[in-house]
Amino acid sequence: MGGRLAAWALVTLATLGLVLPAVVIIVLQPKSTQKVTTFVNSTAPLDIYVVLDASGSVNDADWKESLLFAKDLTLQLNQSVPEFRAGLGWFATTYRNVFDVTSDLSAVARLPAGVSVKKGTTNTAAALCGNAFEATKLAEAGPKCRGGAYGKLKHAAEVSGGFEAVSGCEEQTSSSMIIMVTDGRPNTGEAHGSDLLPMLAAQFIKAETNTTILGILVGNPQQANREILYGLSSCCAPAAMALGEEGYPRCSEPVNESCAYMFQMKDYNALMRSVGIIEGTLKDELQCEGMEERIFTMADSRSLWFLLLLVPVLVHQLWQRCLLCVGKSSPDARCLTAPDQEMEMTAPAPTQPRPEPEAAPAAAQTAARTGKKWAPVRTAYIINGARMDVDYGVPRGSGPPSAPNAARRGESFESVNDYPETAMQAEPTEVGVGVVGTTLIVVSPEDLVPAARVFNCHICVPLLMTLLLLPLVIMKSGLLPD
Repeated sequence: MGGRLAAWALVTLATLGLVLPAVVIIVLQPKSTQKVTTFVNSTAPLDIYVVLDASGSVNDADWKESLLFAKDLTLQLNQSVPEFRAGLGWFATTYRNVFDVTSDLSAVARLPAGVSVKKGTTNTAAALCGNAFEATKLAEAGPKCRGGAYGKLKHAAEVSGGFEAVSGCEEQTSSSMIIMVTDGRPNTGEAHGSDLLPMLAAQFIKAETNTTILGILVGNPQQANREILYGLSSCCAPAAMALGEEGYPRCSEPVNESCAYMFQMKDYNALMRSVGIIEGTLKDELQCEGMEERIFTMADSRSLWFLLLLVPVLVHQLWQRCLLCVGKSSPDARCLTAPDQEMEMTAPAPTQPRPEPEAAPAAAQTAARTGKKWAPVRTAYIINGARMDVDYGVPRGSGPPSAPNAARRGESFESVNDYPETAMQAEPTEVGVGVVGTTLIVVSPEDLVPAARVFNCHICVPLLMTLLLLPLVIMKSGLLPD
Protein backbone atom coordinates (compact mmCIF):
# COMPACT_ATOMS: atom_id res chain seq x y z
CA MET A 1 0.00 0.00 0.00
CA GLY A 2 2.83 2.39 0.84
CA GLY A 3 4.56 1.68 -2.47
CA ARG A 4 1.38 2.37 -4.39
CA LEU A 5 0.88 5.72 -2.64
CA ALA A 6 4.49 6.67 -3.34
CA ALA A 7 4.04 5.73 -6.99
CA TRP A 8 0.91 7.87 -7.32
CA ALA A 9 2.64 10.80 -5.62
CA LEU A 10 5.60 10.47 -7.96
CA VAL A 11 3.38 10.33 -11.02
CA THR A 12 1.42 13.37 -9.81
CA LEU A 13 4.58 15.45 -9.42
CA ALA A 14 5.91 14.31 -12.78
CA THR A 15 2.59 15.20 -14.44
CA LEU A 16 2.74 18.62 -12.80
CA GLY A 17 6.22 19.16 -14.21
CA LEU A 18 5.01 18.21 -17.69
CA VAL A 19 1.67 20.06 -17.84
CA LEU A 20 2.38 23.26 -15.88
CA PRO A 21 4.98 24.75 -18.29
CA ALA A 22 2.64 24.24 -21.25
CA VAL A 23 -0.26 25.91 -19.42
CA VAL A 24 1.87 28.86 -18.29
CA ILE A 25 3.54 29.50 -21.66
CA ILE A 26 0.48 28.96 -23.87
CA VAL A 27 -2.29 30.41 -21.70
CA LEU A 28 -0.65 32.99 -19.44
CA GLN A 29 2.12 34.00 -21.90
CA PRO A 30 4.33 35.73 -19.30
CA LYS A 31 6.85 38.34 -20.39
CA SER A 32 10.21 39.23 -18.90
CA THR A 33 12.35 42.32 -19.33
CA GLN A 34 16.11 42.26 -19.63
CA LYS A 35 18.34 45.29 -19.24
CA VAL A 36 21.48 45.25 -21.42
CA THR A 37 24.27 47.76 -20.86
CA THR A 38 26.65 48.39 -23.74
CA PHE A 39 29.58 50.72 -24.35
CA VAL A 40 28.77 53.39 -26.94
CA ASN A 41 30.78 55.99 -28.81
CA SER A 42 28.50 58.60 -30.35
CA THR A 43 28.43 62.20 -31.58
CA ALA A 44 26.48 64.82 -29.66
CA PRO A 45 23.85 66.87 -31.55
CA LEU A 46 24.76 70.43 -32.44
CA ASP A 47 23.10 73.77 -33.23
CA ILE A 48 25.38 76.44 -34.69
CA TYR A 49 24.83 80.03 -35.61
CA VAL A 50 27.50 81.57 -37.83
CA VAL A 51 27.75 85.32 -37.44
CA LEU A 52 30.05 87.12 -39.93
CA ASP A 53 31.83 90.46 -39.60
CA ALA A 54 30.59 92.80 -42.37
CA SER A 55 32.27 95.97 -41.10
CA GLY A 56 33.94 98.48 -43.40
CA SER A 57 37.33 96.74 -43.12
CA VAL A 58 36.00 93.67 -44.99
CA ASN A 59 36.08 94.20 -48.76
CA ASP A 60 33.69 92.56 -51.22
CA ALA A 61 36.03 89.72 -52.14
CA ASP A 62 36.69 88.88 -48.51
CA TRP A 63 32.96 89.09 -47.77
CA LYS A 64 32.25 86.57 -50.52
CA GLU A 65 34.95 84.28 -49.13
CA SER A 66 33.43 84.49 -45.65
CA LEU A 67 30.00 83.50 -47.03
CA LEU A 68 31.53 80.53 -48.88
CA PHE A 69 33.33 79.54 -45.68
CA ALA A 70 30.01 79.57 -43.78
CA LYS A 71 28.45 77.48 -46.57
CA ASP A 72 31.19 74.83 -46.72
CA LEU A 73 31.58 74.54 -42.94
CA THR A 74 27.83 74.16 -42.44
CA LEU A 75 27.41 71.52 -45.14
CA GLN A 76 30.40 69.50 -43.91
CA LEU A 77 29.18 69.55 -40.33
CA ASN A 78 25.78 68.44 -41.59
CA GLN A 79 27.45 65.36 -43.07
CA SER A 80 29.52 64.45 -40.01
CA VAL A 81 27.10 65.31 -37.16
CA PRO A 82 24.01 63.05 -37.07
CA GLU A 83 21.69 65.71 -35.60
CA PHE A 84 22.61 69.15 -36.85
CA ARG A 85 20.96 72.52 -37.39
CA ALA A 86 22.44 75.84 -38.51
CA GLY A 87 21.62 79.53 -38.86
CA LEU A 88 23.42 82.55 -40.35
CA GLY A 89 23.69 86.29 -39.62
CA TRP A 90 26.06 89.21 -40.03
CA PHE A 91 26.99 92.25 -37.97
CA ALA A 92 28.45 95.68 -38.53
CA THR A 93 27.04 98.74 -36.82
CA THR A 94 23.94 96.62 -36.28
CA TYR A 95 23.17 92.91 -36.35
CA ARG A 96 21.05 91.28 -39.09
CA ASN A 97 19.72 87.73 -39.37
CA VAL A 98 20.02 85.90 -42.74
CA PHE A 99 18.13 82.71 -41.86
CA ASP A 100 17.05 81.11 -38.60
CA VAL A 101 18.50 77.97 -37.03
CA THR A 102 16.99 75.02 -38.93
CA SER A 103 17.77 71.55 -40.24
CA ASP A 104 16.69 72.63 -43.73
CA LEU A 105 19.94 73.87 -45.23
CA SER A 106 18.64 74.68 -48.69
CA ALA A 107 19.24 78.40 -48.03
CA VAL A 108 22.85 77.62 -47.08
CA ALA A 109 23.40 75.76 -50.35
CA ARG A 110 22.50 78.93 -52.30
CA LEU A 111 25.21 81.06 -50.67
CA PRO A 112 26.72 83.55 -51.41
CA ALA A 113 23.67 84.59 -53.42
CA GLY A 114 20.82 86.38 -51.70
CA VAL A 115 22.77 88.15 -48.94
CA SER A 116 23.13 91.94 -48.92
CA VAL A 117 24.96 93.88 -46.21
CA LYS A 118 25.40 97.42 -44.98
CA LYS A 119 28.90 98.33 -43.98
CA GLY A 120 29.67 99.91 -40.62
CA THR A 121 31.60 99.46 -37.40
CA THR A 122 32.19 96.23 -35.43
CA ASN A 123 29.33 95.86 -32.92
CA THR A 124 30.31 92.56 -31.27
CA ALA A 125 27.79 92.92 -28.43
CA ALA A 126 24.90 93.21 -30.92
CA ALA A 127 26.19 90.15 -32.79
CA LEU A 128 26.03 88.13 -29.59
CA CYS A 129 22.90 89.45 -27.82
CA GLY A 130 21.05 91.69 -30.31
CA ASN A 131 20.79 95.36 -31.18
CA ALA A 132 18.81 96.22 -28.05
CA PHE A 133 21.31 94.76 -25.60
CA GLU A 134 22.22 97.12 -22.76
CA ALA A 135 23.70 96.30 -19.37
CA THR A 136 26.11 97.69 -16.83
CA LYS A 137 26.71 94.47 -14.88
CA LEU A 138 26.36 90.74 -15.34
CA ALA A 139 23.10 90.50 -13.38
CA GLU A 140 21.44 92.80 -15.93
CA ALA A 141 22.74 90.95 -18.98
CA GLY A 142 20.42 87.94 -18.73
CA PRO A 143 17.05 89.68 -19.23
CA LYS A 144 18.50 91.92 -21.95
CA CYS A 145 20.27 89.27 -24.03
CA ARG A 146 17.34 88.19 -26.22
CA GLY A 147 18.54 88.76 -29.77
CA GLY A 148 21.62 88.23 -31.85
CA ALA A 149 23.18 84.82 -32.34
CA TYR A 150 22.28 83.68 -28.82
CA GLY A 151 18.65 84.74 -29.25
CA LYS A 152 18.30 82.68 -32.43
CA LEU A 153 19.81 79.58 -30.82
CA LYS A 154 17.58 79.94 -27.77
CA HIS A 155 14.49 80.40 -29.92
CA ALA A 156 15.29 77.26 -31.95
CA ALA A 157 15.68 75.18 -28.77
CA GLU A 158 12.40 76.50 -27.34
CA VAL A 159 10.39 75.93 -30.51
CA SER A 160 11.62 72.43 -31.31
CA GLY A 161 12.21 71.29 -27.73
CA GLY A 162 15.89 70.66 -28.39
CA PHE A 163 17.52 67.39 -29.35
CA GLU A 164 16.72 64.02 -27.87
CA ALA A 165 19.25 62.63 -25.42
CA VAL A 166 22.08 60.77 -27.10
CA SER A 167 23.57 57.76 -25.34
CA GLY A 168 26.86 58.60 -23.67
CA CYS A 169 26.42 62.37 -24.21
CA GLU A 170 24.46 63.16 -21.06
CA GLU A 171 27.39 65.16 -19.67
CA GLN A 172 28.00 67.15 -22.87
CA THR A 173 28.49 70.77 -21.79
CA SER A 174 27.10 72.37 -24.92
CA SER A 175 24.72 71.49 -27.72
CA SER A 176 24.74 74.98 -29.29
CA MET A 177 27.57 77.09 -30.60
CA ILE A 178 28.14 80.62 -31.88
CA ILE A 179 30.85 80.80 -34.57
CA MET A 180 31.95 84.41 -34.87
CA VAL A 181 34.22 85.38 -37.77
CA THR A 182 35.80 88.84 -37.47
CA ASP A 183 38.85 90.73 -38.71
CA GLY A 184 39.35 93.07 -35.78
CA ARG A 185 38.57 94.22 -32.32
CA PRO A 186 35.08 95.35 -31.24
CA ASN A 187 34.28 99.05 -31.31
CA THR A 188 33.80 100.61 -27.89
CA GLY A 189 32.85 103.91 -26.33
CA GLU A 190 30.10 106.21 -27.56
CA ALA A 191 29.58 104.35 -30.84
CA HIS A 192 28.05 101.33 -29.10
CA GLY A 193 27.40 102.37 -25.53
CA SER A 194 29.44 101.08 -22.61
CA ASP A 195 32.84 99.45 -23.05
CA LEU A 196 31.48 96.61 -20.93
CA LEU A 197 28.84 95.44 -23.44
CA PRO A 198 30.96 92.96 -25.47
CA MET A 199 32.43 91.49 -22.29
CA LEU A 200 29.08 91.30 -20.46
CA ALA A 201 27.41 89.67 -23.46
CA ALA A 202 30.12 87.00 -23.80
CA GLN A 203 30.37 86.54 -20.04
CA PHE A 204 26.63 85.96 -19.68
CA ILE A 205 26.50 83.44 -22.55
CA LYS A 206 29.43 81.43 -21.21
CA ALA A 207 28.42 81.55 -17.55
CA GLU A 208 24.65 81.25 -17.62
CA THR A 209 23.95 79.13 -20.70
CA ASN A 210 25.23 75.99 -22.43
CA THR A 211 26.21 77.91 -25.55
CA THR A 212 29.85 77.88 -26.68
CA ILE A 213 31.50 80.83 -28.42
CA LEU A 214 34.07 79.95 -31.08
CA GLY A 215 36.11 82.91 -32.35
CA ILE A 216 37.92 83.05 -35.71
CA LEU A 217 40.25 86.01 -36.28
CA VAL A 218 41.06 86.68 -39.95
CA GLY A 219 43.78 88.89 -41.43
CA ASN A 220 44.86 90.80 -38.33
CA PRO A 221 48.20 89.60 -36.97
CA GLN A 222 48.28 91.88 -33.96
CA GLN A 223 48.64 89.97 -30.70
CA ALA A 224 46.30 92.38 -28.94
CA ASN A 225 43.45 91.52 -31.31
CA ARG A 226 44.06 87.80 -30.73
CA GLU A 227 43.96 88.30 -26.96
CA ILE A 228 40.68 90.23 -27.21
CA LEU A 229 38.95 87.54 -29.25
CA TYR A 230 40.49 84.86 -27.00
CA GLY A 231 38.89 86.55 -24.00
CA LEU A 232 35.49 86.66 -25.72
CA SER A 233 35.63 83.00 -26.78
CA SER A 234 34.95 79.96 -24.62
CA CYS A 235 38.70 79.46 -24.25
CA CYS A 236 38.53 81.93 -21.37
CA ALA A 237 36.47 81.10 -18.29
CA PRO A 238 33.71 83.64 -17.49
CA ALA A 239 35.24 84.44 -14.11
CA ALA A 240 38.62 85.18 -15.73
CA MET A 241 37.24 87.88 -18.06
CA ALA A 242 38.16 91.50 -17.34
CA LEU A 243 38.58 94.83 -19.13
CA GLY A 244 42.09 95.68 -20.21
CA GLU A 245 43.78 99.07 -20.06
CA GLU A 246 42.40 100.03 -23.46
CA GLY A 247 38.82 99.11 -22.53
CA TYR A 248 38.75 95.78 -24.37
CA PRO A 249 37.89 92.41 -22.81
CA ARG A 250 40.88 90.30 -21.91
CA CYS A 251 41.46 86.96 -20.16
CA SER A 252 43.39 87.03 -16.91
CA GLU A 253 44.43 83.40 -17.35
CA PRO A 254 47.38 82.31 -19.50
CA VAL A 255 46.55 81.72 -23.15
CA ASN A 256 45.94 78.09 -24.03
CA GLU A 257 47.34 77.67 -27.51
CA SER A 258 45.62 74.29 -27.95
CA CYS A 259 42.13 75.59 -27.17
CA ALA A 260 39.62 74.30 -29.74
CA TYR A 261 37.45 77.43 -29.57
CA MET A 262 39.91 79.94 -31.01
CA PHE A 263 41.41 80.05 -34.54
CA GLN A 264 43.51 82.66 -36.31
CA MET A 265 43.81 82.82 -40.13
CA LYS A 266 46.21 84.79 -42.29
CA ASP A 267 43.47 85.91 -44.69
CA TYR A 268 40.11 84.85 -46.03
CA ASN A 269 41.70 82.47 -48.54
CA ALA A 270 43.33 80.67 -45.60
CA LEU A 271 39.94 80.68 -43.90
CA MET A 272 38.46 78.77 -46.85
CA ARG A 273 41.29 76.26 -46.77
CA SER A 274 40.80 75.64 -43.03
CA VAL A 275 37.19 74.44 -43.31
CA GLY A 276 38.21 70.78 -42.97
CA ILE A 277 40.44 71.50 -39.97
CA ILE A 278 37.75 73.43 -38.11
CA GLU A 279 35.11 70.81 -38.96
CA GLY A 280 37.33 67.98 -37.70
CA THR A 281 38.15 69.87 -34.49
CA LEU A 282 34.49 70.51 -33.76
CA LYS A 283 33.56 66.89 -34.49
CA ASP A 284 36.22 65.67 -32.05
CA GLU A 285 34.79 67.99 -29.38
CA LEU A 286 31.37 66.43 -29.92
CA GLN A 287 32.50 62.85 -29.41
CA CYS A 288 30.89 61.15 -26.42
CA GLU A 289 31.74 57.89 -24.71
CA GLY A 290 29.49 56.25 -22.20
CA MET A 291 27.28 53.34 -21.28
CA GLU A 292 23.92 52.75 -22.91
CA GLU A 293 21.16 50.78 -21.25
CA ARG A 294 18.55 49.02 -23.36
CA ILE A 295 15.54 47.09 -22.12
CA PHE A 296 14.34 44.08 -24.11
CA THR A 297 11.00 42.33 -23.62
CA MET A 298 10.88 38.62 -24.32
CA ALA A 299 8.80 35.56 -23.48
CA ASP A 300 9.37 34.30 -19.94
CA SER A 301 10.31 30.63 -20.24
CA ARG A 302 11.37 30.09 -16.65
CA SER A 303 8.41 27.78 -16.09
CA LEU A 304 10.32 25.16 -18.10
CA TRP A 305 12.25 24.52 -14.90
CA PHE A 306 9.31 22.30 -13.87
CA LEU A 307 10.45 19.78 -16.48
CA LEU A 308 13.26 19.00 -14.07
CA LEU A 309 10.72 17.12 -11.96
CA LEU A 310 10.59 14.46 -14.69
CA VAL A 311 14.24 13.55 -14.29
CA PRO A 312 14.00 11.35 -11.15
CA VAL A 313 11.08 9.27 -12.45
CA LEU A 314 12.66 8.87 -15.89
CA VAL A 315 15.98 7.76 -14.40
CA HIS A 316 14.19 5.39 -12.03
CA GLN A 317 12.14 3.79 -14.80
CA LEU A 318 15.17 3.40 -17.02
CA TRP A 319 17.06 1.75 -14.18
CA GLN A 320 14.17 -0.61 -13.39
CA ARG A 321 13.90 -1.68 -17.01
CA CYS A 322 17.63 -2.33 -17.13
CA LEU A 323 17.34 -4.56 -14.06
CA LEU A 324 14.51 -6.50 -15.70
CA CYS A 325 16.55 -7.02 -18.85
CA VAL A 326 19.52 -8.19 -16.82
CA GLY A 327 17.26 -10.53 -14.81
CA LYS A 328 15.72 -12.07 -17.90
CA SER A 329 19.07 -12.62 -19.56
CA SER A 330 20.53 -14.38 -16.49
CA PRO A 331 20.53 -18.22 -16.63
CA ASP A 332 19.30 -18.29 -13.03
CA ALA A 333 16.52 -15.76 -13.62
CA ARG A 334 13.66 -18.22 -13.46
CA CYS A 335 15.25 -21.00 -11.45
CA LEU A 336 15.32 -21.30 -7.72
CA THR A 337 17.21 -23.80 -5.64
CA ALA A 338 15.15 -26.88 -4.81
CA PRO A 339 13.95 -27.06 -1.19
CA ASP A 340 15.96 -29.11 1.27
CA GLN A 341 13.76 -32.17 1.39
CA GLU A 342 14.08 -35.78 0.56
CA MET A 343 13.49 -36.17 -3.14
CA GLU A 344 14.75 -38.34 -5.92
CA MET A 345 16.61 -36.32 -8.59
CA THR A 346 17.10 -37.56 -12.09
CA ALA A 347 19.93 -40.06 -12.30
CA PRO A 348 21.04 -42.51 -14.94
CA ALA A 349 19.90 -46.10 -14.59
CA PRO A 350 22.48 -48.28 -12.83
CA THR A 351 24.56 -50.37 -15.19
CA GLN A 352 25.13 -53.16 -12.68
CA PRO A 353 22.17 -55.50 -12.34
CA ARG A 354 20.87 -55.46 -8.87
CA PRO A 355 19.65 -58.53 -7.18
CA GLU A 356 15.95 -58.67 -7.06
CA PRO A 357 14.55 -58.37 -3.59
CA GLU A 358 12.41 -60.99 -2.11
CA ALA A 359 8.78 -60.78 -2.93
CA ALA A 360 6.69 -58.69 -0.59
CA PRO A 361 3.02 -58.35 -0.19
CA ALA A 362 1.28 -56.20 -2.84
CA ALA A 363 0.01 -53.64 -0.31
CA ALA A 364 3.52 -53.16 1.10
CA GLN A 365 4.95 -52.65 -2.39
CA THR A 366 2.33 -50.00 -3.21
CA ALA A 367 2.99 -48.12 0.06
CA ALA A 368 6.70 -48.17 -0.57
CA ARG A 369 6.31 -46.53 -4.04
CA THR A 370 3.90 -43.79 -2.85
CA GLY A 371 5.56 -40.35 -3.29
CA LYS A 372 8.85 -41.90 -4.27
CA LYS A 373 8.48 -42.53 -7.96
CA TRP A 374 8.61 -38.87 -9.07
CA ALA A 375 10.42 -36.09 -7.29
CA PRO A 376 9.38 -33.32 -7.18
CA VAL A 377 5.72 -34.09 -7.78
CA ARG A 378 3.95 -31.35 -9.76
CA THR A 379 0.34 -31.79 -10.48
CA ALA A 380 -0.99 -28.20 -10.74
CA TYR A 381 -0.97 -25.69 -13.57
CA ILE A 382 -3.03 -22.68 -14.69
CA ILE A 383 -5.79 -22.79 -17.32
CA ASN A 384 -7.57 -19.51 -18.24
CA GLY A 385 -6.11 -17.80 -15.20
CA ALA A 386 -7.33 -20.38 -12.69
CA ARG A 387 -5.45 -23.20 -10.97
CA MET A 388 -6.34 -26.70 -11.98
CA ASP A 389 -5.07 -29.67 -9.97
CA VAL A 390 -4.52 -32.73 -12.10
CA ASP A 391 -6.19 -35.96 -11.05
CA TYR A 392 -5.03 -38.55 -13.51
CA GLY A 393 -7.63 -41.01 -12.34
CA VAL A 394 -10.73 -38.85 -12.85
CA PRO A 395 -10.36 -36.19 -15.60
CA ARG A 396 -11.77 -32.80 -14.49
CA GLY A 397 -11.37 -31.01 -17.76
CA SER A 398 -9.24 -30.72 -20.82
CA GLY A 399 -5.57 -30.33 -20.04
CA PRO A 400 -3.10 -27.97 -21.63
CA PRO A 401 -1.43 -28.84 -24.94
CA SER A 402 1.46 -30.50 -23.16
CA ALA A 403 1.51 -31.92 -19.67
CA PRO A 404 4.66 -31.45 -17.52
CA ASN A 405 5.78 -35.01 -18.08
CA ALA A 406 9.45 -34.11 -17.89
CA ALA A 407 8.95 -32.29 -14.62
CA ARG A 408 6.96 -35.13 -13.15
CA ARG A 409 9.73 -37.49 -14.06
CA GLY A 410 12.24 -35.38 -12.16
CA GLU A 411 14.08 -34.25 -15.30
CA SER A 412 13.91 -30.45 -14.55
CA PHE A 413 14.62 -28.18 -11.60
CA GLU A 414 11.90 -26.81 -9.46
CA SER A 415 10.74 -23.31 -10.50
CA VAL A 416 8.61 -20.57 -8.99
CA ASN A 417 6.34 -21.00 -11.97
CA ASP A 418 5.39 -24.53 -10.98
CA TYR A 419 2.50 -23.33 -8.81
CA PRO A 420 0.09 -20.47 -9.38
CA GLU A 421 0.76 -18.90 -5.99
CA THR A 422 4.51 -18.59 -6.45
CA ALA A 423 4.18 -17.67 -10.12
CA MET A 424 1.85 -14.73 -9.39
CA GLN A 425 4.09 -13.49 -6.59
CA ALA A 426 7.09 -13.48 -8.92
CA GLU A 427 5.39 -11.30 -11.57
CA PRO A 428 6.56 -7.63 -11.65
CA THR A 429 4.25 -5.28 -9.78
CA GLU A 430 2.70 -2.66 -12.09
CA VAL A 431 0.82 0.42 -10.92
CA GLY A 432 -1.44 1.59 -13.73
CA VAL A 433 -1.85 5.37 -14.09
CA GLY A 434 -4.74 6.16 -16.35
CA VAL A 435 -4.27 9.95 -16.10
CA VAL A 436 -1.21 10.05 -18.32
CA GLY A 437 -1.65 6.67 -19.93
CA THR A 438 1.63 5.25 -18.71
CA THR A 439 2.83 2.54 -16.34
CA LEU A 440 5.33 2.71 -13.53
CA ILE A 441 7.40 -0.42 -13.26
CA VAL A 442 8.28 -1.40 -9.71
CA VAL A 443 10.45 -4.50 -9.69
CA SER A 444 10.05 -6.91 -6.81
CA PRO A 445 13.36 -8.14 -5.36
CA GLU A 446 12.12 -11.74 -5.55
CA ASP A 447 11.98 -11.45 -9.33
CA LEU A 448 15.69 -10.70 -9.57
CA VAL A 449 18.67 -12.93 -9.30
CA PRO A 450 20.45 -12.57 -5.94
CA ALA A 451 23.40 -10.70 -7.50
CA ALA A 452 21.08 -7.99 -8.90
CA ARG A 453 18.86 -7.47 -5.88
CA VAL A 454 21.31 -5.14 -4.19
CA PHE A 455 20.93 -2.71 -7.09
CA ASN A 456 17.15 -2.56 -6.92
CA CYS A 457 15.79 0.95 -6.25
CA HIS A 458 12.66 1.48 -4.20
CA ILE A 459 9.94 3.76 -5.54
CA CYS A 460 10.43 6.10 -2.58
CA VAL A 461 13.93 7.05 -3.79
CA PRO A 462 12.77 8.97 -6.93
CA LEU A 463 9.89 10.43 -4.92
CA LEU A 464 12.37 11.80 -2.35
CA MET A 465 14.58 13.24 -5.11
CA THR A 466 11.55 14.91 -6.73
CA LEU A 467 10.51 16.46 -3.43
CA LEU A 468 14.04 17.80 -2.94
CA LEU A 469 14.00 19.36 -6.41
CA LEU A 470 10.58 20.97 -5.93
CA PRO A 471 11.75 24.05 -3.89
CA LEU A 472 14.54 24.73 -6.38
CA VAL A 473 12.14 24.47 -9.31
CA ILE A 474 9.63 26.83 -7.69
CA MET A 475 12.31 29.47 -7.06
CA LYS A 476 13.78 29.22 -10.53
CA SER A 477 10.41 29.23 -12.30
CA GLY A 478 9.54 32.76 -11.19
CA LEU A 479 6.28 31.79 -9.50
CA LEU A 480 7.36 33.50 -6.30
CA PRO A 481 7.28 37.32 -6.32
CA ASP A 482 10.66 39.06 -6.50
